[in-house]
Amino acid sequence: MIIKRETHFAKIGTKITIYIGNTYTAKLKNNQEIKCKIDKQEKLKVKASLQKAKVVDNQDLVIIQDNPLNLLLFWLGVATILISHLFLSYNSSVLYYISLVSILLIFVSYLLPQVKLTIKKTSR
Repeated sequence: MIIKRETHFAKIGTKITIYIGNTYTAKLKNNQEIKCKIDKQEKLKVKASLQKAKVVDNQDLVIIQDNPLNLLLFWLGVATILISHLFLSYNSSVLYYISLVSILLIFVSYLLPQVKLTIKKTSR
């Protein structure tokens, strides 16, 4: 099994920890690739991610990529808060509701996984 990390935005410069079954733990930097031999199907999970574990076997190519929805929601929430506070008066009820929606967007972005796992079968 080959695991590649191809992220550009998620956790820049830090390692992503991956659990492969109960036997292996791998830490990958950006653009790093590892080869791992497993005998049977195992569950693969990214640490600190709310996504379900994926079942992989020795013939799989696992690619770890950014989740653009997570980034979009976070930066949309931040930009909306900044722009609304610059252009609306502070005692406006519209500012209150826009701020609540923006904080909700930021909160939802933390609940979404930061990375996507793409599994492809290879012929070896």
